[in-house]
Amino acid sequence: MKLEKSYNSTMPQEAIKKETVSLKIKERKRFRFPPGYGDNKIVVLARDPWWIFAYWEIDRDKEEEAIGRIRSSGDSPPKSILRVYDVTNINFNAKNARSFLDIELNGIATDWYINVNLPERTWIVDIGIVTNKGDFHTLARSNVIKTPRFGMSDQLDAEWMMPEEEYWKMFSLSGGFGVGKGSLEAREMIKKRLEEQITSGGMSSDIE
Repeated sequence: MKLEKSYNSTMPQEAIKKETVSLKIKERKRFRFPPGYGDNKIVVLARDPWWIFAYWEIDRDKEEEAIGRIRSSGDSPPKSILRVYDVTNINFNAKNARSFLDIELNGIATDWYINVNLPERTWIVDIGIVTNKGDFHTLARSNVIKTPRFGMSDQLDAEWMMPEEEYWKMFSLSGGFGVGKGSLEAREMIKKRLEEQITSGGMSSDIE
């Protein structure tokens, strides 16, 4: 009887504990990061001289509105694309790009690495819909970016210039060819270079 009373007296407490744990699990499962924030935009960044990175969020209502217009005109919207424009040295008006390339998207993509393969050029990216008739309907337009120059800058002062062989060695050590040996050796090379400049009087200061 004592065992039975002990068992019966502890059951409500155990049940309460289990229910509390169950509620906590449900609360944790209930939270989800939203799939979007209601924006309608595309942003591009330069990764290196040859690649740019784009990410975007398209408002579903705006997309449906565009699809409705396309269908009402007797056309159909077969695919979504990124249209990448080379706008180097021009005032872009959506029709005067030097060239462009199209990248077909799948339905769930929200970012893309784009191989533009041209250093020191200016780019704009549109995301939109291409119809069966070939018409392009823009949903969002990106910011303007410029891919960096490949190689040594021609803006260096004479006393800071280094032989091209030395530059490429430092570029490789820093991981520029994807086989970086870490930054220690590169830092040692830079330190040595600065010491040589100071010893030779190659560096100067306007502060007296």
